Amino acid sequence: MRGAIFESMVVTEVLKTRTNAGLPTDIYFWRDKTGHEVDLILEIPGQGLLPIEIKSGKTISKDYFKNLNYWSNLSGAAHSLVLYGGEQTEIRSNGVEVMNWRNYFQ
Repeated sequence: MRGAIFESMVVTEVLKTRTNAGLPTDIYFWRDKTGHEVDLILEIPGQGLLPIEIKSGKTISKDYFKNLNYWSNLSGAAHSLVLYGGEQTEIRSNGVEVMNWRNYFQ
């Protein structure tokens, strides 16, 4: 249950942050018929869609990127984000930014 609770908490924080900033609260979830899914897709004004994977783990794993890479190949998105429970921040060569979930809201 940890992962589901963590994901719900982060989505709630995203909604709260967007509401307080006066941004639209339109948020999306995507899943295809083969089981690929992206936890959260935000529309960023002037920038397009931002796919976000939410992971409760504290260690970065290659599994974190599978669905984001699939989405990027379909959509042509140049940037995506992994919010996770660890402390490390990095930008991968494929345009995926990895950061602690708390840092996203600062």
